[in-house]
Amino acid sequence: MLTLLTIVCTVGMAQDETVWKSLSFPDDYKSNNKCNNYATTWIAKIGDDSWSVSNFNNNTWNNSWTYIKCGSKKNASVAAIVNDVAYTEAVTKVVVKIKTASSLDKVNSVRLIVASDKECNNVVETIDGSFGSNSTFTGDLTFNVTKPAKNLFYKFVIDIKKATNGIISISGVDYYISNSETSTPPTTTTFGAYSGKTFTFTNGTLEGFTAPTATATKSDDNTDLSNLIEYTSSDADIVAVDSKTGELTFTNTKFGKAAIIATLPKTDTYKTSTDSYFVENKDNHIATSLSFNGTDVTLTEGKTDAGADFTGYTATEANNIAGTITYAASGDAVATVNETTGAVTVTPSVYGTTTITATFTPADPTQYSGSTATYQITNQQKIDESTIVFDCSTYNQSLIGGAYDDNNNTPRQLKSVAGKDYTFTLTQCTFTNNSIQMKATKGKIVSPTFSSFPSGYKVVVTYTTNNTPQLYSAELTDAKAEVNKSLKTVSIELPSPTATFTIQSDTKYTQIKKIELSALIIKDNPALSFAEATVTKELVAGTIDLQALTKPEDLDASAITYTSSDDATAKVEGNTIRLYKTGEVTITATSAATDKYAAGTASYKLIISDSRKDAALAVKANPVKVKLGDDIYDLASNITCDNGLNSETFKYTSSDNSYTIVDNLIQISKIGTTTITAKFDGNDSYKPAEVSYTFEVEDPHTTDADFKFAAESYSADLAEATAGIVTFNAADVLQNPHSLNVTYTISPASANATIGETDGEALIEVSGTYTITATAAANDTYKETTATCTLNVTNGNETIITFIPQEDHGLGKDKDNNQGPDEMKKSFVTIASGNAWFNSDENAFCFYQAYQSWNNKTTISTTEGYITKIEFIGSSSKYSFKNLECDDTNFVAEDYYASWTGSAQSVTFTTTQQTHTTQIIVTVEVPKAKNYTLDETKTDNIIETYENANVTLQRTLSKDYWNTFCVPFALDAEQVAQYFGEGTQLRTYEGNCNNNIVYFATVDNIEAGKPYIMKPGNAVVQNPTFEGVSMVATGLDENGNPQAVGDASTVQMKGIYNQILLNTDKTELFLGDNDLFYYPIDDVDARTIGGLRAYFIVPQGTDIKKLRANLDGTPTSLDTIFDTEESNAPVYNLQGQCVGNTLRALKSGIYIQNGKKVVVK
Repeated sequence: MLTLLTIVCTVGMAQDETVWKSLSFPDDYKSNNKCNNYATTWIAKIGDDSWSVSNFNNNTWNNSWTYIKCGSKKNASVAAIVNDVAYTEAVTKVVVKIKTASSLDKVNSVRLIVASDKECNNVVETIDGSFGSNSTFTGDLTFNVTKPAKNLFYKFVIDIKKATNGIISISGVDYYISNSETSTPPTTTTFGAYSGKTFTFTNGTLEGFTAPTATATKSDDNTDLSNLIEYTSSDADIVAVDSKTGELTFTNTKFGKAAIIATLPKTDTYKTSTDSYFVENKDNHIATSLSFNGTDVTLTEGKTDAGADFTGYTATEANNIAGTITYAASGDAVATVNETTGAVTVTPSVYGTTTITATFTPADPTQYSGSTATYQITNQQKIDESTIVFDCSTYNQSLIGGAYDDNNNTPRQLKSVAGKDYTFTLTQCTFTNNSIQMKATKGKIVSPTFSSFPSGYKVVVTYTTNNTPQLYSAELTDAKAEVNKSLKTVSIELPSPTATFTIQSDTKYTQIKKIELSALIIKDNPALSFAEATVTKELVAGTIDLQALTKPEDLDASAITYTSSDDATAKVEGNTIRLYKTGEVTITATSAATDKYAAGTASYKLIISDSRKDAALAVKANPVKVKLGDDIYDLASNITCDNGLNSETFKYTSSDNSYTIVDNLIQISKIGTTTITAKFDGNDSYKPAEVSYTFEVEDPHTTDADFKFAAESYSADLAEATAGIVTFNAADVLQNPHSLNVTYTISPASANATIGETDGEALIEVSGTYTITATAAANDTYKETTATCTLNVTNGNETIITFIPQEDHGLGKDKDNNQGPDEMKKSFVTIASGNAWFNSDENAFCFYQAYQSWNNKTTISTTEGYITKIEFIGSSSKYSFKNLECDDTNFVAEDYYASWTGSAQSVTFTTTQQTHTTQIIVTVEVPKAKNYTLDETKTDNIIETYENANVTLQRTLSKDYWNTFCVPFALDAEQVAQYFGEGTQLRTYEGNCNNNIVYFATVDNIEAGKPYIMKPGNAVVQNPTFEGVSMVATGLDENGNPQAVGDASTVQMKGIYNQILLNTDKTELFLGDNDLFYYPIDDVDARTIGGLRAYFIVPQGTDIKKLRANLDGTPTSLDTIFDTEESNAPVYNLQGQCVGNTLRALKSGIYIQNGKKVVVK
């Protein structure tokens, strides 16, 4: 549980404060300060304020981070946040907002340094912080500034040992000032020319130096406040300063640099201000060296380990420099010391630690410096070590560690309940839930030796999980642990004082609560023995008595048990031994431990022999064959024995219990094979024996060898089948000359692969290899017979496209990172993903879960035909296909293989976790191309829906005039340019007719069944063939033509596939010579309009002379279009026959119109 606290680092918090500046995350500079490590300094900005942030990670502001983290698993680190420009106001408090903090035993220190420079060389004050005594912390870390002043820097510093990454998270920093600061006038305190300077002394002396005094004035009226200035030293051990006069005093016991600070205290009428200069005192004495003739000592009840009294050590100066040595004692009252001689007196009843300090004072202090030396005396209480208990629940993370990686063969001092420390070695262990938790498989605790158990000891380990740990000794490998799962303990006895023990986790983590050691009591071994070391007996004896055991009289016989080393040869039953077969066994007597005796054993060898003759059984025939229909068979008749034994007295058994055996007779009840065993149990003269033979019952019927299929295999193609269903009649190819009754089956059978049980007609809709079985029922002559054939069904319309890494790739080949949208194409199949990497340098295609703006959808699509199957091949269970999902129920996924089956032009998959595939196999069914010819002169062109059609138009189009055009298939812009030429002009009428203006829209593609007017880019387009188009036959009228476009109340345009006759009532118009519109005269040839064109329909009575056409944005007068005189003049051939009133649909030749010859090319 997190502890919610606000830690106040100093007392005397200022009242009536307000937040003056704040740093929060992410900051205003987030686009430029992205950082994803724990060893970089970057700049944070809020408005015009900026901070230097060192060794904090902001994760490049991904995953919605509103905080920064510090603490590194690679090495120790010191993280810091400091303002880049000195603050113009006197900050009274700094509050660091801690989002989370854990593993606090890894934190060396946390503090706020207040200084007059950003590098903090001139420190005004240092304020230490604390996270408290708990292992975790969340809340505000508050630092109260005791010397608030203007123009200072505030550096938050946290020093962390090597730990796991990001143990401290910080969400912001607030800087407070006093509200009174804003209403009172500022002041100026200065040392004048001495301000900020450094003065160097030697042993406290600097010739000509006089301690400077500071002056202070109030800004609004220049009031002199100098007499109120207070002087302080940043290190009084180096130099002390008189708080009123500013005079300096050097101790010459510590040397170094200190700041002398003049402070005008703040009042209600003015603000505070400070100034400082620096003093550095150098030491030019010759150093001396003092040391003791012994090291730290630990006593027990005042005695050394040898049982002697301790009287102390003597100190000497290493260079024999003249001077005096004095001694002093500090700490616990364990011992006192003679000030002159250094002799100590120990108080045995006082426990703790006393420090003895020797101080050397040189006779000539002007030339030599003094020196000191110390040692410690620790006195401890004598501990009863007959039992040693380690209560692991009393430890903590600072002792054990807060992470598994804190312990890798690491020594740890575990304190016993009695208070003594023992060094254990821990690996992959951590302290959690008031126990030592060991990582699954890798966790290990290894003990030291325990000299307090001269006869050895017993270990009892108490655990809290359901996962029992292993307990063993590396030295005593024969020692076995015992587990008590109800008490959750595991124990082991180690009869050696030098043996160690190891606690190791099993396949799951284990938590250790207590380790308890107790001394083993050595008991006498009981004197157990048998009179004979080896006993030989005949097997025919059957049962024999146990050999008598010699034992101590006071050892109860009930404590003794007997066992055989092989119960199958000889087994102990009470006080007897039952003999089963020849061989050798060991008979062992074992006595359990009692209060007086340890456990003991004694044994002897039992040899079982058999001196009888062999029975010599044999079989006459093997196998024995009989026919179904026979009654019984005498099993004994097949056994021979030359020794006079009667085979009819043997015991006979069958391996197939469905055969009935009575005495030695077997009933012949069914066709089959069984093993017959004849067993002789033995007698006084012959050994037991047995012999086996095979017994076969044959079917008296014969097999119809002529019952078979005409061929072993047959083939069929779905692409050539009617309606995509292969029909195969197995009865037609089955040879059944004896007219047996037949049933048919198919394998594998499914809803897409069936067969008539009696007629043998198979209907198959899916490609594959099928086995067809014909089964003929048995009759009086023939036994049941089967015949099989193979039917290989292929689909010539299927194309398999395989995507392979390092051969196929998408945008991922050139990407800087491995995530983001990616796409790859092969033939007519496209794989597009919202978050993937199709990099040809990798050995797998990578699909990722949703991340930021990238979705986790992958779509596989085809521009031709339909996808019928998608297969994913993998090689890693880490990136399993079980992370791939599809809404379609026809999708199945395992670790290494996933497949989708169905029929669709696109299939979409969702990735829940990262998935890798080494192959993507896409099966696409593209119908075979079918050829069609549409003739403008025919009235019955075949129009049907077909996906892969090659369509030839029997028609000619010219770029010299507008051609009406209508076809039952679509063409995109590329196809229009391909078939009609670059620069082809297309217009379509979409029903827009206003104020007698017919508006045509400019387009670049053609839709099926829609009427157009066209000027090809090529000069002439004659009888073009369009390959691989999808022909559409929906929405046609009763004549097989498309519906008209537009409003029937104004103007409609109607496309036609077949040649028709136009009405002559001036309601139907066509586009004719000179790009003019005509209505036909009452003549069959004049009324005829070819197919694959379009014409216009207007309401009866329309004043067609008012109509205008807008082809390119400008209305065009149609006055002449509807002039029926010359424009509709009939056309005659040279035989004088009228062939219509337009030259447009005529064959090449010479015609006469308006009395003039006209050549049609």
